[in-house]
Amino acid sequence: MENFIEELKSIGNSRRLSFSDNFYYSADEKTIMGELPFKEILFLDYRDTEAGSNPREYNGLKKTNKSILTSLLAHAEMFRFLHSGIIVSLTDTMISNKHIIEYGDCCLTNGNQTRFLVLIVILLKIFSEEKSLTGITQKEFNTFLKSNFSDSQKIITLLQRVTYSKVYQAVNFLKGNNKYLKHFNEMNLNSFANSKVRIQINLIDPILSDLEEKLDEYSVGTLIAEANNDTQNVRVDDIFGNKYKAELEKYIFKTFINQKKDKVRIEYRLGEIIDKVDKVHILTLLRPIIATGILTKEKKYLSTQTKELLFINCLKNF
Repeated sequence: MENFIEELKSIGNSRRLSFSDNFYYSADEKTIMGELPFKEILFLDYRDTEAGSNPREYNGLKKTNKSILTSLLAHAEMFRFLHSGIIVSLTDTMISNKHIIEYGDCCLTNGNQTRFLVLIVILLKIFSEEKSLTGITQKEFNTFLKSNFSDSQKIITLLQRVTYSKVYQAVNFLKGNNKYLKHFNEMNLNSFANSKVRIQINLIDPILSDLEEKLDEYSVGTLIAEANNDTQNVRVDDIFGNKYKAELEKYIFKTFINQKKDKVRIEYRLGEIIDKVDKVHILTLLRPIIATGILTKEKKYLSTQTKELLFINCLKNF
C-alpha cells in the first residue's frame, strides 16, 4: 500500500499526463483526445491556474453523482463507455510522443464531480485496508490524510476540499447498500486506479495564437470552463474571490467572522459547503461594501489582470 500511495503522490506532483495508449492529436495542434487511467486525474488543478478556473465544486452525492458512484463501483472497467469523459485545458505543453504530455498549468474544466468521486473511492479503499469504514470519524480521516500526504502541499491543498462531510456521504451510501458495499470490498485497488476515463484536452497556447481578440491564457481557459458548466446551474460569479480569501478574511470579513464564529460560514464557491449549516455567499457580503459590478463585467471591457488590480486596490483602500 505504501508503494501505491507513493505512486499517487509522484503522479500528483508531476506536471504530465501519461496515457496507456496512443492519443489522437488534431492536425491543427489544438485538441488531444484519448483515455487516461483514473490515477492520472486524481490531483489535476481546477481553481485559479494560468489555464483557467472551473466555477464548479464537488457538490456531494446528489442524484447524478450517486449514479456516477454506482457506475464506478459496479462497472469500473466499463466506465469509459458509460461516461462522457472529462475536459482539461493545458498551457505550455510539450509532446515528445503520443503517450506523454508535459504541461505548465492545468484546469480541469469539466468532470470535477467525477474526479472527486474517483478520488473519494480510492481514499476510502486505502483507509479500509487498515480500519473499518463503519465508524470512521472526522479525526481519523484527517489523521489518515495528514499521515499519508502532508509532505505534498499541492496534494494536501486539493484534499482539504474533500471534506469529511462529503466523504461520509459516500460511507453512508455504502453502509446502506449491501450490493455496492460488496463491490467496494471486493475491489482490487490497483485495477480500479488503472481503469480508464475518456479525456479531451484543449491546448490553450495554439488556441490563443489564432484568436483575433486579445485574451490571456487564464481568460481563455476560464471561458472554456464557464461554457462547459453553463448547463450546470453555476453562476459565473462563483469563480470570484478564490485568490483573495486570506485578504478578504483579514480586511473585510474579520468582524463578521468574529461575531458569527461557527454559526454562519462564508461560501466562496458554489458547492463548497454542503453541511447542514447556515451559509452566506461571498458576493452577498461584498455588495454592500464595494462596487462589485466592476469585478464581474464582460472580459472585453476589463481584462482579468485589470479586475484583479481593481480588487486589490479596493482591499487596500478599505
